Amino acid sequence: MMSSLLADLLPGAPRVARILVAAAEDHIAEVLAGHVARGLDVAMAARLTASVFAGATMFTPEACAWVVGEFAIALGLITDCDGPLIAVAPPRVEPSGPAGSRPEPGRAPDLSQTSARPPPNEPTVSADVSPGPVPRLPADVARVGMTAYVTGELEGTVTPIDLATGIPGAPIRAGKWPRAIAITPDGSVAYVASEGDGTVTPIDLATGTPGAPIRAGKHPWAIAITPDGATAYIIDSRDGTVTPVSLATGVAGTPISAGNDPVAIAIAPDGETAYVASLGDGTVIPISLVAGSPGVPVMAGNHPCAIAITPDGETAYVANHGDRTVTPISLAAGTRGTPIKVGAFPTAIAITADNGQTPRAATQSADHGAY
Repeated sequence: MMSSLLADLLPGAPRVARILVAAAEDHIAEVLAGHVARGLDVAMAARLTASVFAGATMFTPEACAWVVGEFAIALGLITDCDGPLIAVAPPRVEPSGPAGSRPEPGRAPDLSQTSARPPPNEPTVSADVSPGPVPRLPADVARVGMTAYVTGELEGTVTPIDLATGIPGAPIRAGKWPRAIAITPDGSVAYVASEGDGTVTPIDLATGTPGAPIRAGKHPWAIAITPDGATAYIIDSRDGTVTPVSLATGVAGTPISAGNDPVAIAIAPDGETAYVASLGDGTVIPISLVAGSPGVPVMAGNHPCAIAITPDGETAYVANHGDRTVTPISLAAGTRGTPIKVGAFPTAIAITADNGQTPRAATQSADHGAY
């Protein structure tokens, strides 16, 4: 339908029509809106979305930046008078009307010469401006021995990578828009949570074959597996729940309330409690895995989006995307410590193994659109 419509509206710009149709088919509007809904600023969300689109197509980064900007306008995230969302060097655009005017229908700029829209009445950015590193969409990565498994959001696949050689293997089909992956403690099966179709797909790592998808909530966003490998807990960010799934039977249990927009989960080493970071509430919610019930929330920070627990199970560290901090939380006392300042917009956190030394946490931050 869009292809036919654009053919009528833009008869002289087939490349413009093709890229808009391709972006629609790849759900670029939904990817962009989803990033913004989860607390990313529009510019960062646009960079991630453009990076995904560029990686899935053969369009240039400039063309992908342009089309994401057009979708941002259509979604009402920016106005037509705003400057480009992504700091790439836009080649010249030849207007069809007076200087500074937008091209008329049927005279849209050819994307072999066009990038993100320059601000009105400002000179075109020179071609020697460096856009800086463009981040890939944060794909969830799990490692087994010398193999890493990486989810591909647009393709709906999991790609194994031989870490000894750095060579990727054949992609394995998962669900629609896989968001997270976790591997059983014995390293035999990976479970992939896919937001787009509400499934969790088991993958036999010995054979590289997917099993029957398991229904687990409407929009699975994150997953964690208990230390004994018996149960997976899947976050549904939109419904605000965590659903237990028996890995022996593949049967989902009763969803557990987990606050407003939960986005991350970590299970204590003893396997008795899960801790869920609730982006919308600014809290971490302890969930008794034995009772299947939530406990008293602990305040974390502004938009907590990632959580990791020390190997001794004493402390959780929570990355707060909205205020550039990491908050330590005493799990025994249920109290938070003094927030630690880190880089802009922290998005992920991992803690090293103890090995007889004090554990250290490393955070991933997004500063000016670069990870």
